Amino acid sequence: MPRPIHIRQGTTIDYQLRLHSVPVRWQSRIVIWEPPLRFVDEQVRGPYRRWRHEHVFEEVEAGTICRDLVDYAVPGGWLIERLFARNDLRKIFEFRQRMLEQAFPISDEELIERNPANNVVSTLKE
Repeated sequence: MPRPIHIRQGTTIDYQLRLHSVPVRWQSRIVIWEPPLRFVDEQVRGPYRRWRHEHVFEEVEAGTICRDLVDYAVPGGWLIERLFARNDLRKIFEFRQRMLEQAFPISDEELIERNPANNVVSTLKE
């Protein structure tokens, strides 16, 4: 089991994952650390030409909304982005949404009122 990571500005995190059955090493660094409002990680080494992921936390009456603002570019440009990256990222954030919902259950009324599309914002800049 991996050890807990003590996150702060400058923390480097190493990941090992699979993209379309291909093993990939990914390293990111926390470049902004402003709890409880937000933090930003940027890819140091990995599958993207550019990756900047801002995690924004907004306190609301029912709890906390976690928003993801992702600025990325992939090798191969728009074609690879449309064929692979966009769908891969959608799956990653849908999985994380399910894990957050399991960890922090919400009532049926909150589920009906919530619009999950508001929780992930992605931008693509070439």
